[in-house]
Amino acid sequence: MSQTSMLRPNGINHLALSTANMKTTLTFFNEVLGMPLAALYWMHGAEQAIHGFFGAEQIVLSGVCIHA
Repeated sequence: MSQTSMLRPNGINHLALSTANMKTTLTFFNEVLGMPLAALYWMHGAEQAIHGFFGAEQIVLSGVCIHA
């Protein structure tokens, strides 16, 4: 592979984290880190999974909680 055809990433789109307790995660990222909740919904294709997005102008964080 030549130098000119190599990928050159310039950032990260989002970071996804798995959590056992979405309520605690929501509280931490919102109240402690000051990241507002952008969206919270049932995750498609994964039964009993909640997907939450926290956002700031340049940062998007995604959290997933799967209830067994």
